[in-house]
Amino acid sequence: MQTLNRAQRKATNIISRKYDSAFLESTTQTTTSSQRTYDIPAKAAGRRIEKIEVQQGSSPIKFNLKQINHTNRAQFI
Repeated sequence: MQTLNRAQRKATNIISRKYDSAFLESTTQTTTSSQRTYDIPAKAAGRRIEKIEVQQGSSPIKFNLKQINHTNRAQFI
């Protein structure tokens, strides 16, 4: 089973490098000025978040997120 999981991860990584939006999904969360933090949506569990867009008026503000790994994750916990 581990071999199949590893193969699936490798295939997903190869496909997502060639086709940027192959595995991307979008979700919307309503925000308020009185709340500083928000929970990550449940459907994002186990996936990676690549970008956050904040809609203010008619123009979105885009935040590309930096990917972390095991060597630098401690600074984000």
